Amino acid sequence: MSTYKGIKGFKVQSLTADPVPAIAGWSSGGSMNTGRRELGAANQAPGHEAGLIFGGYKSPAGPTNATEEYDGTSWTAGGNMTTSRQRLAGAGTQTAGLAFGGGYPPTNHAETEEYDGSSWTNGGNLGTARGRLGGSGIQTAGLAFGGSTVAEPPSKTDATEEYDGSSWTAGGALSVSRFMLGGGGTQTAGIAFGGNTNPPPARTNATEEYGGTSWTSGGTLGTARYLLSGAGSQDSAIAAGGNDGSETAACELYDGSSWSTTASLSATASYAAASGSSNEQALNMGGNAYKTATEEFTNFQEPNVFRNIGDGFYNNTEKKFKFVAEGAQSWATGGSLSDARYGFWASFGLQTAAVACGGADSPNEFFATTEEYNGTSWGSGGNIPTALGSGGSLGTLTAGFGAGAYRFSPAARISDSYEYDGSSWTSGGSLSTQRINSMGFGTQTAGAVSGGSNPSNTILGDTEEYDGSSFSSGGALATSVRNGGSAGTQTAGIIFGGTTGSVSGVTQTYDGSSFSTNPATMNAARNSVKSGLNGSQTSTVAFGGNTGSQSNATEDWDGTTWTTSTALPATVQSHGGAGTGASALSFGGTSPDRADTYEYTFAGTAAIETVTTS
Repeated sequence: MSTYKGIKGFKVQSLTADPVPAIAGWSSGGSMNTGRRELGAANQAPGHEAGLIFGGYKSPAGPTNATEEYDGTSWTAGGNMTTSRQRLAGAGTQTAGLAFGGGYPPTNHAETEEYDGSSWTNGGNLGTARGRLGGSGIQTAGLAFGGSTVAEPPSKTDATEEYDGSSWTAGGALSVSRFMLGGGGTQTAGIAFGGNTNPPPARTNATEEYGGTSWTSGGTLGTARYLLSGAGSQDSAIAAGGNDGSETAACELYDGSSWSTTASLSATASYAAASGSSNEQALNMGGNAYKTATEEFTNFQEPNVFRNIGDGFYNNTEKKFKFVAEGAQSWATGGSLSDARYGFWASFGLQTAAVACGGADSPNEFFATTEEYNGTSWGSGGNIPTALGSGGSLGTLTAGFGAGAYRFSPAARISDSYEYDGSSWTSGGSLSTQRINSMGFGTQTAGAVSGGSNPSNTILGDTEEYDGSSFSSGGALATSVRNGGSAGTQTAGIIFGGTTGSVSGVTQTYDGSSFSTNPATMNAARNSVKSGLNGSQTSTVAFGGNTGSQSNATEDWDGTTWTTSTALPATVQSHGGAGTGASALSFGGTSPDRADTYEYTFAGTAAIETVTTS
């Protein structure tokens, strides 16, 4: 299958049918190395892949000069600022950042520093020292506005200053004096919103737009608030979190004239920072309680108005184009496992309620422990009686199942099975054949385990069906296979990829009595592949594995065709998998040993018959 871009040289720009639905939402990104509040950010950093944060307050050490850079997946340390401070503002990009102002009782700062992608140097001082101010623009054309000129008890100011790359000069005053405000835009097209007008609880919803010399009123926020974070431009801004009487997760989008409510942050946030050159993609970082959390915002409000909407695929069988909306298929970073490990005995469940059990790590530590995922973080579950790996598994958090395994001590393939009720494992029926690396699908009371390899390392082609207490023979695989992916039910299952003697991309479907080979093979043949196990015979996702080398390939299955999708952020094999075709989870794996968790979101493809280029 070829992409439209690969054939024509450009992405699909407009459609005559089946427009992509509007998409707006937050997802978890990588955690900062240093939890902090009242930090600064380069608020013109585009998208999700080039964030820059600096300064802030960390516990218990106080103000920090630490800098971190974001690559779309994780934060790494950058050069330290020359001055530790909190309550500062920022502007610019990751390789041309600007930090200015700040305060810590009883002192406010006027210092300005410039970042070149590795180190900070001193620039010209603000004319008015202040903290809790707003900032926007770029390194050579920055804008500072509002803030508090007295640290404690806080004052308020309407002062605006413009930076030319070496010095600050006075600009037009805000109409509403305030601090703890949000902002965005450029020096000649800035935007300020929200804030505290003092005395408490004087929260404001006022928005003002800067034209290069003066501020004029814009549309008011739906909710008056302060301690919010803001980013974007004068006609495409985002306001996130803050305090509207209590800490809030509410977010709003600005279109140049009015604000509208959009998807909320996953958790309440104040004293945080945001970055992004528009409200289509933004980052929100840190915040009260010295958070390390990063959240990524993706928004496509009018995807059918002459814009690149994503890669189009031509299906030779259907004689139609299909497209995957830009940003609609994506991986986001989730919480890390407590133990880095691979070769799980059991992995199953949903993206927000998953189970990881057993496995090993490279120093040859073997695990009998269970970890449970709640959509944000992993916590402890019940242990299995002995350390196991490489089993076949299926089910949900409260009704899970694993059968067959490699027992680490004493080493052996076993036929045992265990059932999970959300807190503890109990023994189930025994397989008729000892096996490892089998494929499971179905439920705890109507499941199936197919293929794998026996103690002689022979690849198996049989199926054993489970009824909640015992196994019985099911239909044989069309092709014997081990270590593949699987999904579906006992009467409508699917198995794909794996090893048949060589790395395979074969797709096999089960109707409750027999397997048949589907003519559609995977685009990337591979073993050690994982899947949205709780997907269906007509909807699942395959990710990671080994194609001859370790892979990050992701493919979506719609019952007819495998379509290449957004790759995992890391190459991985011997990992765990859970979820559905629309909402999947990848965790752990090797090499190296990993504790990473990645969450997959699939918004679907649309079939169209006519494509125009402009």
